[in-house]
Amino acid sequence: MSYIATKLVILVPILNSLGQVIKKWLFPDDPKRTPKLPKLRAVFLRLFPSKKRISILILSLAFMFSTIWGFVQSTYSGWRLVVDAVVYFGLLQGLLVGLSAMGAFDTVHAFRKTGKEEAGE
Repeated sequence: MSYIATKLVILVPILNSLGQVIKKWLFPDDPKRTPKLPKLRAVFLRLFPSKKRISILILSLAFMFSTIWGFVQSTYSGWRLVVDAVVYFGLLQGLLVGLSAMGAFDTVHAFRKTGKEEAGE
């Protein structure tokens, strides 16, 4: 039994990659290297001052994309369309997709950290 809708599974690696790109862009490993788009980066740093807040962005994007997909995919009309799109697709599917993306992000991060410790870096 699949918990995540098959069309929304593609969001997991996309959101995972987006989270990694934003993390590297906002908080570079090498502080001497200046990231591109400094004005946009300053706005993002005000919204996401720590690395932990990137998960809020991932969950918000998962909710937004899942809700949009719910409006496209739903067979209901009227108020049932809104309830189906927002509650089922947006909240449930968006939460599952967002948490899966964050879980994959944390797993990759832990795997890389363990690999560096074993290599003696």
